[in-house]
Amino acid sequence: MIHTSKVKSINDNVFEKVADSIVMEHFFKEHMKSRNIDVFKYVVEDLKNAINVNNLNFEKIIEDISITWNDPDNEIRNRIKLFAVRSPDILKSILES
Repeated sequence: MIHTSKVKSINDNVFEKVADSIVMEHFFKEHMKSRNIDVFKYVVEDLKNAINVNNLNFEKIIEDISITWNDPDNEIRNRIKLFAVRSPDILKSILES
């Protein structure tokens, strides 16, 4: 079993980035979509894949999502990395503030 403090320390950064990305997409949906850096649909898909309604072990869900979002091939991770490059006029300034 994974200890909650270990899960928290592993996941804080990735969850903060994804949460920030969802907020930015809320305010700049068309902008992000037109630059192919929208993330919300991928977040929903990953969460659906991680949640098993027959076994709601939340620590396991958090661990699985963290592994998924930290994977170098993960679409969300890669889109977040492109925010500043593909949106220098809006998202880059937000990220730098």
